[in-house]
Amino acid sequence: MHSVPSENSRPKLSVIIPALNEKTRIRATIANVLANAQDFHGFEVIVSDSGSIDNTAEQVIGMVPLARSVGINLSLVKAEKLGVALARNTGAKAALADHLFFLDADTHIAPTFLAKNLAR
Repeated sequence: MHSVPSENSRPKLSVIIPALNEKTRIRATIANVLANAQDFHGFEVIVSDSGSIDNTAEQVIGMVPLARSVGINLSLVKAEKLGVALARNTGAKAALADHLFFLDADTHIAPTFLAKNLAR
């Protein structure tokens, strides 16, 4: 579980990625989201695994060094049961930011998407 950071270090946005057996896609999706750190650093990434039986979790953990290298916190949480809705809710409960952005594990966004959209 996360500790509560000071208001100055708290992320402005939590990107929540529900995942179920996404070992072949999750690394590319996380890397795509991390590309947004070039223009915007005020976010965290939470992958919420809803019972994967492949090595989705290991793939996420393997991306932590890359996330740290660009100054982004990447965390993995486990939903208790299968289902995208429960995975989203589990990710939302772990989020530190007031604003939540849900992204499917097979979706990619533009490298400036988070900065442009949070500025609105």
